Amino acid sequence: MFGKTSRQKQRFKCLQCNITYVRKRKDRKIDNEQRWFQLWVTESYSIRQLSNISRHSEFKLKQIKNYWLNQRPKKINDFKKYKYLIYDGTYFHETGCLLKLMHVEDQAIIDNVYAQKEGYLTAHPWFLQLKQQGLNPRFITM
Repeated sequence: MFGKTSRQKQRFKCLQCNITYVRKRKDRKIDNEQRWFQLWVTESYSIRQLSNISRHSEFKLKQIKNYWLNQRPKKINDFKKYKYLIYDGTYFHETGCLLKLMHVEDQAIIDNVYAQKEGYLTAHPWFLQLKQQGLNPRFITM
């Protein structure tokens, strides 16, 4: 084995035929893409900055961003254990706001919704829907 390159590839050399081949690490690729998305959401990195960091084109990073925006958290069927929650919104310039409801203890996302803006008209129907599904917290920190 020759070791990893900067693009998360591993180079191998066949001992019998002496041919070198490269194996890509799909798990690393997904981890990196998720990390870039998190930097975009939590640290407000621009697509241009992420392009410089990741060495991907801006088009590719926009595809990654859109992919992760369309991912939903795992569907939770039993809301009874969630008594203390955090409600937070993250704005994306003019494109809208990602509203998240998280569990205090482990910061796991219970549910999220993408809306034009944060406010009562968006949050109230969303909370009513979650209440009908069994969510009944003691406290929500906003």
